[in-house]
Amino acid sequence: MCDFFVYKFICLTIIERKGDNYMKNYSEAPYIITGKDFDYLSDIFSWNYNACKLAESFEQKAIDPEIKDILKKISDIHKEHAKAVLNILG
Repeated sequence: MCDFFVYKFICLTIIERKGDNYMKNYSEAPYIITGKDFDYLSDIFSWNYNACKLAESFEQKAIDPEIKDILKKISDIHKEHAKAVLNILG
């Protein structure tokens, strides 16, 4: 995501140098995801997806209800994180 902010800074600097007419057309840099950003987001999704599946697997094998509840919460947290990443990639 750092690349996005650097890109935005460069675009805004160019816009300021071109004058007011140019600034009206391009007041904000376009949101893009670089290949590096995409790879990193894909890794984050994989980590969360695998952690979710692992927690679900342990939850099914657990006997203690308190442990099952904790593993369910862990699974839900990682599932939400994976969904958030998918929305970004979306």
